[in-house]
This record gives sequence, C-alpha cells and structure tokens, in this order.
Amino acid sequence: MDQVCQQAVDDLVNALGRLSETAGFSRMIGQIYSLLYLSPARISLGEIAEKLGVSKASVSLNIQNMERMGMVKRFNRPADRQNYYEADPDFWKVIRGILSDREKKLLGEFKNMLSGNLRNVKKSASSCEETEFYTERLKHMLDFLNMFSRMLNAYLALEKFRISFPSLNNNLDSNEG
Repeated sequence: MDQVCQQAVDDLVNALGRLSETAGFSRMIGQIYSLLYLSPARISLGEIAEKLGVSKASVSLNIQNMERMGMVKRFNRPADRQNYYEADPDFWKVIRGILSDREKKLLGEFKNMLSGNLRNVKKSASSCEETEFYTERLKHMLDFLNMFSRMLNAYLALEKFRISFPSLNNNLDSNEG
C-alpha cells in the first residue's frame, strides 16, 4: 500500500475510533470498521489485531458485537480454519443495525424506569407541590421518549422499505446532485 493510501487508512481509523467512542461505543469498534471498510480484501482477526496493535481477544469481542449490529460480515475460506471479515459498506444499513440493536433497547429500559418512577410518585402519600412538579416533569420526559420511539420505529420501517426497492434508491441518489 502506498504512503497516501496508508495515511487515509490511518486517519480514518483514528477519526472513526474517536467518533465511535463519542457515540458510546468502544473506540475499537470504529477502528475495526474503518480498517475493514478501507481494505480491498477480507481480513482475519489476527491481521486486524496486528494492524491495530491490540490483542486478538479484544478484536474478537468487538467483532462479535459488530456482527450482531450488522456492521461486518464473517466469511470462511476452504481449507482455512480462520474467519475473515469485511465491513458492510451500506452506511444506512449499518446505522439501522446500530439503532435497532442498542438504541431501542436503551430507550425501552429508560422508558420503563421513567414509567415506574412516575407511578411511584403518583402513588406517594404526599400531594404537595413538589410531588406535582416531579409528576409533571417525569410525564413530560416520558411523552417525549414515546414520541421519539415512534419516530425511530418509523425511520427503521422506512429504511426497510428503502432497502426493498434498490432501483428506486439509485434514481433518488442520481437526482440529488
């Protein structure tokens, strides 16, 4: 690989690693995705670990999470016991996988916690101004999260629809310019 291409890989690995960490994922998820995305060939766990200077076990753990979210695909080669990986280049699909896997679960947990607290505050024996304040604020946040969840579900449904009509996607992309 020439120096200019290697610099592009290094820059993307560092930038997407930082972005991944900022989004609440491990830095390594962004680094692995970058490395695979800019690799013309599928790469083994050992090669990924070597290129990133990390342990194979750490790469394996992150790759499992990335597979679950649909960010990478695993492949086997005949007469080779190693698994090889490549990044899914469809960013919309990757984002949908991340949202489906992690964000919906976190939103659900958060909504359940809010609902429980709202019920407990409403049931509390005191009916003071403070209780009314907490009730109002918790309900407001829960209403927002319910609306946001519906928007997220609508987005995910539209993404599934978009993916099922690839010829329409090509026409839309060419009309954007």
